[in-house]
Amino acid sequence: KAGARTVDATVDVRGQRVDEAVTAVDRFIDESMVTDRDILFVIHGHGTGALRAAIRTHLATHKAVSRWRAERESERAERVAVTA
Repeated sequence: KAGARTVDATVDVRGQRVDEAVTAVDRFIDESMVTDRDILFVIHGHGTGALRAAIRTHLATHKAVSRWRAERESERAERVAVTA
């Protein structure tokens, strides 16, 4: 339940299409809830920004996500808090 970014607490969707990435993020959120992980990280990269926008829109409406915020700009990632 620590807030540190580790391999176990991170999903990397760089290079994926939006639909693939959203599915991967959903699966990771589900797994995180089962393993009682309450902070996770989504790495989306930079590029055109389409993936970042889609991930942020999805996180904003996901029922298990209590809050999220962008990590440092250089990391191109989101920090996500999940509620059971």
